[in-house]
Amino acid sequence: MLVVIDANVICSALLAKGKTADIIFSGKIEPIAPELLFVELEKHKNELLNKSKLSKEDFNILLLLLKNKIRIVSSDEFKEYLSKANILLKGHEKDTEYVALALKYNCPLWSKEKLLKKLKDIKVLDANEIMDLAGL
Repeated sequence: MLVVIDANVICSALLAKGKTADIIFSGKIEPIAPELLFVELEKHKNELLNKSKLSKEDFNILLLLLKNKIRIVSSDEFKEYLSKANILLKGHEKDTEYVALALKYNCPLWSKEKLLKKLKDIKVLDANEIMDLAGL
């Protein structure tokens, strides 16, 4: 199952052991994300490392595993959906690329952002909904 995964979900996987990482590595979903994902994570890497209960080495290994598991999609592939995503988001443009990618592939967006749940043109799912759809 193809799923766009946003940065807050990856932060959750890095900060806490649990179902988020289990879902990502289950083999039941095909996670994709815009290039922006790892740019955002790099910007907050020190903060995430400090908040996680992982050693620096384990944190970096987990981050590398996530980078290898998530297919990064160039913005060139979904640029024609950016304006529609901006219109849908109305003032919450920080998630434009994630929404545009979900529009492009007509697949769900996995996010913890409650505001995104109100979007009409894409499905925005939480971890439990992803588990149900993926049969986990």
